[in-house]
Amino acid sequence: MSSSGSHAMSTSDSITSTNLYRPLNSMDPGWKYGRLTDKSDPNLVKCLLCDFPCTGGITRFKWHLAGIKGNIRKCPKANAEVQKEIIGYLEILKKKAEDRKKKAEELVADVNINSDDSEPEELETERDKKRLRLKKPVNLVKEKGRGISFNSLADPDFLRFCEAVGQYGSGYKPPTPYEYRVPLLKRKFGEENVLQVVTDNAAANMKAAELFMAKYPRIYWTSCAAHSIDLMLESISKQKEISDVIRDTKEVANFIYSHHQVLSLMRGHTENRDIVRPGATSFWKSVALAIKIFKPLVVLLRIVDGEEKQPMGFVFGGLKDAIKKAKAAFRYNEDVFQPCVKAIVDGMKGRLDGELHKAAYYLNPYYFYRDFEEMRTDPSIMDAISNCIVRYYPNAKIQDTVMTVEMRSFQESMGQFGKDTAKRQRENNDEAFNPAHWWSIHGSEAPYLRNIAIKILGLTCSASGCERNWSTFEWTHSKKRGKLEV
Repeated sequence: MSSSGSHAMSTSDSITSTNLYRPLNSMDPGWKYGRLTDKSDPNLVKCLLCDFPCTGGITRFKWHLAGIKGNIRKCPKANAEVQKEIIGYLEILKKKAEDRKKKAEELVADVNINSDDSEPEELETERDKKRLRLKKPVNLVKEKGRGISFNSLADPDFLRFCEAVGQYGSGYKPPTPYEYRVPLLKRKFGEENVLQVVTDNAAANMKAAELFMAKYPRIYWTSCAAHSIDLMLESISKQKEISDVIRDTKEVANFIYSHHQVLSLMRGHTENRDIVRPGATSFWKSVALAIKIFKPLVVLLRIVDGEEKQPMGFVFGGLKDAIKKAKAAFRYNEDVFQPCVKAIVDGMKGRLDGELHKAAYYLNPYYFYRDFEEMRTDPSIMDAISNCIVRYYPNAKIQDTVMTVEMRSFQESMGQFGKDTAKRQRENNDEAFNPAHWWSIHGSEAPYLRNIAIKILGLTCSASGCERNWSTFEWTHSKKRGKLEV
């Protein structure tokens, strides 16, 4: 029996499914041939081909498979096909690393803090000129308008900042943490330019939100969408019908992927494919049902916790669709679908059903023209968009223009909203669709409504990016490990 990388493990050294783990969400080809021996330690990987215990994580393990000399012992049972696959993947990673390095070099190449022609000639002393130069490294980064967070360390502009500081030389004293958090942040943005603050659902944050909104009534507080959806998934997974399927599926997957001969046998009968397609058994029908329930939420989680789409316009509409699909999955049997639907509704309440979420749902042209009849009969949706307009535009005359003229033009597809290109581009919610960009192109005849649409639809809705800096969330929800495939 043979298939890609199919080599038998010695019976005495075989690891049982109780102590072998595979990161199911990772697409790294190394996991086809290796497993974690301790799921709490990503550095310990055991080779399924030769049983070699590799330290240094999945990257060093791929060197073992590829037979790269000088780094780690070569796997004696990895055939030419396995080596070719892994070497090809490593070359892709190397090319990406080289591209990043080249881009970083280009970023700092044009940094010159002495090239600013705005330096006043009347500065008489070297001390005065040095004080002026001291401000330039900060301004170089600040002018990009990036938010201040620990993720700035991975930002390309941080490299430019470092280069500017290097060119300045010794003696540069950066702002203190307090100056970054309060006076500099306030000076750069200002309360009038802040529309939303996002935090997770911790009890302390929920209490702080009440105090914050009382002090700053013009600014919205919203809950982290990624955290809220994660809690919904957790709640649904505890329902007996779903938890039983998850338990059985884990046992089947662990057994197959922990026994190399069984894995090779399966791949031999499935043309080297993994377990992704349900078969005609009651077990797989249950798995298919669970997938139908989880998929809409997982897709939405990837949007709100990703960088491909501006997420705010998809939260409320995506959750409404998830509820509809859950009902359909259970064939609209209320006794059966109610627990799952309740988990979604309860997770939305007070967190993802606020005025900003509903206003973004209204302003997203994909949902608006698809669900308009449903929207116009829901007073909470109309109240949300009206309240956002009032809060964003304090001027009564502008409010009247938006609500009586521009909203009507949007609702009835008048002018540019009714052009064939505008209609075609709003009908497909694919990866390329960007509702804020749609407004920037087709909303010029409704300038006030366009401005607030671009502002709201461009908002983030998750705080998970910041949480990755100081918690174990980095391991479970990093961009590399947490990108779920559906």
